[in-house]
Amino acid sequence: ALRLRPVVLTALTTVLGLMPMVLGMKLDLLAGSMVFGAPSSQWWTELSTTIAGGLVAATLLTLLVTPAMLVLGARGRSWRGQRATGG
Repeated sequence: ALRLRPVVLTALTTVLGLMPMVLGMKLDLLAGSMVFGAPSSQWWTELSTTIAGGLVAATLLTLLVTPAMLVLGARGRSWRGQRATGG
């Protein structure tokens, strides 16, 4: 619970920062134009999609699955302890 806010904020800002690359945007500041799906951005689109998806999956695993497995492990140990003592 203590680490929830920093982990979520870090992952969220990184994923939002990758969104222009995921969408294939190409900004030309000198000409003042914005192009979606530019041919030069195809490789970066695939790479950024992989990074953003992996980051979302890792964040969910870190915040949901890991604590759940720790609780299940603790309950399993206490259940085995009760069963061994006959209680």
